[in-house]
Amino acid sequence: VKDQLGALGVATASVDETRSALRELDDRYQAALKTYDPSNPDSYKLLDARVKGIDRAPTAKIDGIVAGILEHAAATVAVMRKEKEASEQAEARLAVSTFLAVLVIAGAATVWLARSITRPLQDAVAIAGTVADGDLTRRIEVDRGDEIGMLLGSLKHMQDSLAGIVCLLYT
Repeated sequence: VKDQLGALGVATASVDETRSALRELDDRYQAALKTYDPSNPDSYKLLDARVKGIDRAPTAKIDGIVAGILEHAAATVAVMRKEKEASEQAEARLAVSTFLAVLVIAGAATVWLARSITRPLQDAVAIAGTVADGDLTRRIEVDRGDEIGMLLGSLKHMQDSLAGIVCLLYT
């Protein structure tokens, strides 16, 4: 018992005292039992009187050991609770940090996506505006294979066709 309590970090100083008190109690009980006389009908009363209350001191020592174990258990539970709370707080901070990082990445991806669509469209609108103003000299470069590239290709074709019509009219 002493080794097990020591391994748990519980104070063991009173264990030896308690063991000694229990051995003494056993000796006193054994001595009292030897005085029992089965032929005397009142012998049990005498025996009871001899042992009455002799277990109180060892019981109090055992209660002290149990109280020490309970104190140690309560302290251990308190430490575990604090560690659990710290762990939960760390997990919450990690979750919030992860959410914020994902939010920043999603925001950056949204801005990049919006710009990758709006800038080429703004260029196409500017080209259409110069063609509408009659400027057919601006070179239209088609360097994309997506829908914006198809739009620019159509604008280039329209500009080339208009330039061809203008050349026919002046010749």
